[in-house]
Order: sequence, then structure tokens, then C-alpha cells
Amino acid sequence: MLTPFQLPRLTNPKQYEGLYAVHFPHGVSVGYTLEEIQTLQTEPEYADVRVYRIHRVDDHGNIELAGVSPRDLAAEDTILFASADPKRATRDFAALQQHAASHPLPSPARLELIDLPDQNHPHAVSLTYPRAAGPAVTTWLQSANFTPGETAIGGAEAKNLRRQAPADPIASANLPSQSQHSSRTREQVLACVHDPLQR
Repeated sequence: MLTPFQLPRLTNPKQYEGLYAVHFPHGVSVGYTLEEIQTLQTEPEYADVRVYRIHRVDDHGNIELAGVSPRDLAAEDTILFASADPKRATRDFAALQQHAASHPLPSPARLELIDLPDQNHPHAVSLTYPRAAGPAVTTWLQSANFTPGETAIGGAEAKNLRRQAPADPIASANLPSQSQHSSRTREQVLACVHDPLQR
């Protein structure tokens, strides 16, 4: 088990995959959603707690954690799927919307159809999502039966190109998302911080 601390005993570890563990001064608590972690971080008392995403649980119940920085929890990432042909970019935009309708994303995401000035592939679809949800969004993209764009651009380059593009996209859509676990209210989250299992 790749953990820097002892997790509480989990009866069904698989159900916690994709959720978060928090290392509080008083102990470890498991089973937060991303939105609940963001709620915790607005409280000065919990602003500096250590947060880990439950990245993978194998068939034997062994848990792999990935540390998540406070900056990553608040930040967004963007992937651009760029093409030379504007019709292909339009088709990719529609295809990603359709894929999200039948396979909702694991987190909120924004889809935009944009033009990139002075680029070899000037027509692009932009997908923006919470940085902490990156691994799950990658899995979602891999589940599609097509590859959008002639080239994919990520990281700082994608963000810079999006900033240089016109502020108003040609088309945009907030993609449907669906989590296995519904996030609780602020009051519910704060009332349960001493519980080792949040779910």
C-alpha cells in the first residue's frame, strides 16, 4: 500500500476509487469528493491539510494514492484538439458533446469551438476541466471511439493559445457530468470532519 500514513479500514476499497483522503492534524479521513475538498479549503482551519486522490484500487484492495497540491485543487487545465479543417473541428465539437451525453464526465467541464490565430492548425476544440480531475478526464477521453483533432495540445501551451484566441468562442457547451457520489452541503461536510469514513 503506497501511503505515508495508515488509512482507516475500508470494507469495500473499490468504492473509494476516484475520491479523496485528507490527512488532518487529528487523523485521516477517507471518501471526500473534489467539491467537498474545495469546501474544506475555504475554512482557514483546514486550508493547509494534506490531500490525496485515491488513484487506483487493485483487485486485492491495495490502494494507490496521489498527492494533490492546494494549487491543483483550485486550478483548471485545458486540452486543445486542433485541426486544419474547420469542418473537422466542428464535427469533433459535436462528437464530444454526444459522447458526454451518453457517457457523462467525472467532473464539470467546458467545451468550446475556437479559432487559433497564426497556427498551422487554426481550428480547435477546447476542453477545460478541474486539474485535479485530470486522470479521470483522460480515462473519459480514452473511452470515446474516435480521436478528436489532428493534433492535441495541453499544458501551458494550450492555456496560452486559448488566451490568444477570441474571448467569445464560435460555440460553447457545459458538458454533463456525473459522479458516483453526490457532494454534500457545506454544513454536512464540516459536521463530519472527525469521521474517518465519509461514505
